Amino acid sequence: MEILLLSLASLLAGFVDALAGGGGIITFPVFLFLGIPVSEIVATNKLVSVSGTTIAAATFLKKGLVQKEILKVALPFTVAGSLAGAITVLILPNDFLKPCVSVLIILVALYCFFRPAVGLEHTFCSMTQRNALLTQIAAFALGFYDGFFGPGTGIFLTFFLIKILGCDFLRATANTKVLNWTSNAVPLLYFLIFGSIRFDIGIPMLIANIAGGYLGAHTAIVKGSKFIKWIYLIMATLTGLKLIKDSLTPL
Repeated sequence: MEILLLSLASLLAGFVDALAGGGGIITFPVFLFLGIPVSEIVATNKLVSVSGTTIAAATFLKKGLVQKEILKVALPFTVAGSLAGAITVLILPNDFLKPCVSVLIILVALYCFFRPAVGLEHTFCSMTQRNALLTQIAAFALGFYDGFFGPGTGIFLTFFLIKILGCDFLRATANTKVLNWTSNAVPLLYFLIFGSIRFDIGIPMLIANIAGGYLGAHTAIVKGSKFIKWIYLIMATLTGLKLIKDSLTPL
């Protein structure tokens, strides 16, 4: 029953993660409901997240929806930031981030809701020097955040790519999946050495997440930016509300 519940949650999480991010708010409550220690949740969830994100990222790359010019600038800083975050999470508690992050995520959702045209047109042409610097800063900061805490990383990345670089929701999601894969894979390697991954539940969840990521990526490509934007708004709002709830009732 434990494996079945977690696998179903992982399937749904992989689907929404490929579309808009925020899948962690589906799997984490199930982990906690089953009484799994937080240290094992964080490590095991990285294993699961990498699997689904791999399929989603590969699908977007195959369809030519990823801007390699953006990745060339962002990937090295994402690697550095996520490694720093993974090292830090085993030293410092991260609960203090919940109130601040929850407010930021909800503000992002409100901004996108009240700006109907945001993310519906793709205006990115080339990487300017200014945007390259901003991308490097954002990639390191969000890489660190994903390694250290995690919830909402995809939401913030997508918003940055839309607002600063001029991507539409479809291409922003595609770029986010590749960067998100990196910021999950680097901490995973660290947790394999120093963390506590539950492979008995992680492997079935991994398979389910792959299926969800595949379905979500293909749904995003077929439905386009308007559909993705609504899923994004829903997941951003739910993620923000969950973090508020968690900050009011800490583990």
